[in-house]
Amino acid sequence: MPTEKYAKLSVTSKSGTVTDYDVYSYMTPDMNSYLQFMLRTDDYAGVKKVFKDVASLTVANEAGLECYSTNAYTELNYISLGTTMNSLGEDAITIRLKNQSLEEKVEKLQEQINPTVNEEQMSVDEFRVKHLSELDTACNEAIINGMDVETSKGKQHFSYKDEDQRNLKTLFDTAMATQMDVPYHADGCECTLYSWKELVQIYVTLQTNLLYHTTYVNALHSLVRGLNSKEQIKAVTYGQAVEGEISESMKAALAQGQVVMDAILVKAGLKKNTEESTETAE
Repeated sequence: MPTEKYAKLSVTSKSGTVTDYDVYSYMTPDMNSYLQFMLRTDDYAGVKKVFKDVASLTVANEAGLECYSTNAYTELNYISLGTTMNSLGEDAITIRLKNQSLEEKVEKLQEQINPTVNEEQMSVDEFRVKHLSELDTACNEAIINGMDVETSKGKQHFSYKDEDQRNLKTLFDTAMATQMDVPYHADGCECTLYSWKELVQIYVTLQTNLLYHTTYVNALHSLVRGLNSKEQIKAVTYGQAVEGEISESMKAALAQGQVVMDAILVKAGLKKNTEESTETAE
């Protein structure tokens, strides 16, 4: 009696392990929106485990020739244990695989990078660390978003990402040292020349915004560190007012920071020296 021949399915896992199956039948995605196989096995648990970790699939026909291969249809969508429709009524497992959309892949990757955290299972200290990190993120976004600045080209917006901060500081130092025009660019604009005084104004505006938000988030940190429940900590949001001693400390720090910024503007001739003006008036 001749040996029955079947198509062969080779499943390669993400770790490189290969598992082979005899296949009664299969349908490729050009027939449906999914890839379907009827496997010659009754190992439901084993099949489910293998197809939860698929990197690629290859099908060879009864003659051993490769006839289909994919690394797209790898997401297990359906699995069922049953029997074949032929006269033997043999055990078989039917599986369907879908093509994971780009959105689903991104969501899965984000979940791997930033897994969902169960806040209810956190201690107060763990929750505090998490919430402080979220406040830091909001602070960083406020700094990165930058500010509008009036220039000779009109009102322009300047972002203040890390690389912007480094570049603008270098140009600021150059402008103050040479008092020469320097090249820079506003958001969405080509690089152009700004007068050295304009460059100083851009730098001071963005740096003042950075000073405010770093001082403010430090005040929120102080507030959160003094709270003793997750409910109280969670109620602290970026943008809310701070009060009491924390507010006074914040105001003092901002006032000193403004003195420094004003000194830069005075040195660049963009602001009058109020002390000299007072002495002159006297």
